[in-house]
Amino acid sequence: MDKNQKIGAAVIILGVLALVFSAFLFIFLPNYLGETVDLRLGDGTFKTGLALDEGGRSSSVLGVSDSSADKPLLLAYPNEARLRFSSKSIVEPVDLVWLNRNKKVVYIAKNVSAKNSNSTTFESELPAKYILKVRAGFVDDRDIDINQVAKFQLDEGRIH
Repeated sequence: MDKNQKIGAAVIILGVLALVFSAFLFIFLPNYLGETVDLRLGDGTFKTGLALDEGGRSSSVLGVSDSSADKPLLLAYPNEARLRFSSKSIVEPVDLVWLNRNKKVVYIAKNVSAKNSNSTTFESELPAKYILKVRAGFVDDRDIDINQVAKFQLDEGRIH
């Protein structure tokens, strides 16, 4: 094998490795990092993580999956009800926004944490299907208010 053939083989091998790496980034990495959805509410659109099952909702309420208070998270429930949220293990303050099945804001709790709240449990006054958990101050920064309607696409069949 001469020098040109070796260089050609190396280029092909590097190309295949780059293709495999790209496939990993676009296929496997999003699943590893967690699923997100674009959500429009208030004065903007933002990416939010999803908690679609009991395990995801429990770990997010406990702060286990929450490495950053700045990362929005949408907790989705299978049925509309008066949803409760416990702040006992929330260290970094958050704002909470309850949305009904029509994605209309029905309740808001601001600056919620174990330290900042008089109560450790928050409950929507009206039935809700989603709770949006965002960093404290986010609701005011984005001008989010009661009766606004959020826009996002979510496969309801995946909520357990």
